[in-house]
Amino acid sequence: MTTARRDDLHPDVETMLAALESDFPELDPSRSAGDDHAERLTAEGDPVVAHRFEGLCHGFLTFPQPSLTGPDRDELWKLIRRRLEVTV
Repeated sequence: MTTARRDDLHPDVETMLAALESDFPELDPSRSAGDDHAERLTAEGDPVVAHRFEGLCHGFLTFPQPSLTGPDRDELWKLIRRRLEVTV
């Protein structure tokens, strides 16, 4: 695995990392709405799997340097694969 040096990062990623280090709220504006939706579905008896990727913003799969989010990408694909498995 390759680890990016801080000074090699795209300026947008650098800005995001600076925000993460400043104890600001999570950077996903739809996080609260997603949490609320999962809670409503659960309350209605629907099966729900909710997973929060701490410290990442919405769209992290589009980061220009995948090495910054590798483990989280792997976890997301595992969640998707599990959900798509067909039980016969």
